[in-house]
Order: sequence, then C-alpha cells, then structure tokens
Amino acid sequence: DGKEVYGYEIEGKWLECGNKLAYSKSNLYLSLKHPKFGPELKKYLKKDYNSPTTSSRSSFRSERAPKF
Repeated sequence: DGKEVYGYEIEGKWLECGNKLAYSKSNLYLSLKHPKFGPELKKYLKKDYNSPTTSSRSSFRSERAPKF
C-alpha cells in the first residue's frame, strides 16, 4: 500500500529488553561476558546457587539487596 519497510541485518546476538525478565537476562548475559566483571560474577553465582549449604536468600540479604 505504498509503505516502505526497512531492515538491518545484524551480526552477533540479539538481546531483548522489552520486559523486566528479558532486560535482566540481557544484562546478566552481557555482565558475564565482560572481561572485568564476568569472572567474579561467575564465581558469585556458582557460590550462591550451587552450594547445598549456602542459602542464596540469606546471602542476598547480607549484601543489602533491594526489596522487590
């Protein structure tokens, strides 16, 4: 109907940020790939979520996580 459509082919990974969960996943993905923060974040996630003796809920509280 006379309307034009433009597109752009990207190289790389497409990240969604249209809702809170998608934004969080994208942020986590990029943070894990960051050369400075990625290794430390990986250690943090492994420690809190893979340890059977560590409660992730209590560790978040100890770091003063925001209440949702």
